[in-house]
Amino acid sequence: MEKAFLPVYYVWISQGMNEGNHKGRMAIDFAARLVANRGAYATFDVKLVAKGGRDNQLWFESLEKVLYADGTEDYSTFVLMHQDNISSLKIGQVFKKGDRISTMGV
Repeated sequence: MEKAFLPVYYVWISQGMNEGNHKGRMAIDFAARLVANRGAYATFDVKLVAKGGRDNQLWFESLEKVLYADGTEDYSTFVLMHQDNISSLKIGQVFKKGDRISTMGV
């Protein structure tokens, strides 16, 4: 089991569940002020499972269960959006906690 690593100054919910284009969905959007260089980093050991779309999306799954703030232990899936060039990233590619994955777009 892993605990998440999130190298940001602060993070906030930019769109909650059942709001805006999340109507009827259990989706939450987070935005963050990054620590350095618009880098996106692996929050725990992850595998890239999908990529593409109009927003340069990167979809990841945790390799192990993750400890959530409420005490829940389960696998995690998350997406990074608005990334710069993602052409060099390959489906199935593994990133260790703290590895730089990509650069976020502006």
